[in-house]
Amino acid sequence: MKKYISIIIFFISITYSCSEYTPKPIGYNRIEKSQYGYKNYKTSDFSLLFPEISDIKEIKSDISVGHWFNIEYPNYHASIHCSYTPVKNKTDLKKLLEDSYRLVYSHSIVAEDISSSLYDDPLRKVSATIYNIEGNAATPLQFYATDSTKHFFRGSLYFNHKVNPDSIAPVVEYVREDIMKIIETISWTN
Repeated sequence: MKKYISIIIFFISITYSCSEYTPKPIGYNRIEKSQYGYKNYKTSDFSLLFPEISDIKEIKSDISVGHWFNIEYPNYHASIHCSYTPVKNKTDLKKLLEDSYRLVYSHSIVAEDISSSLYDDPLRKVSATIYNIEGNAATPLQFYATDSTKHFFRGSLYFNHKVNPDSIAPVVEYVREDIMKIIETISWTN
């Protein structure tokens, strides 16, 4: 009889101890940046360096002017959507700058903050602005580079999934370094 009572008490204690379920907190995968190099990408209008861990995907367009491509990061499920537009005159440049500004600030509804940083290299004839869009924006980084006379290059970082600012923060920082490399190495070929 004592044996049966011991078995019943054992099963009751296991049943009650298993019924107390405490969920684990939500966590994110750890993303470590590996050391990598850069590859050259060259068109008839410009050249730049892009990360060797990414791929270039050309985008065909019905518009005959300009050049569109994505720098895709398969491991990060992200891509930088890039466009190049030749500038014919100051009116073209003004419109391109206004469009870029409008595209950045269209995220102000969901953004917690939008800040910008400037880059200028007069020797290479490259001026750039990098926008950091904090919060639930679809594109946390946008930038443009220009020589202010003939060339305008624009890029926006997008993710292939719903953006959660906490989970993408490390990737945004890695890609920010790559964007700086693009800006520091872009050169106009004509």
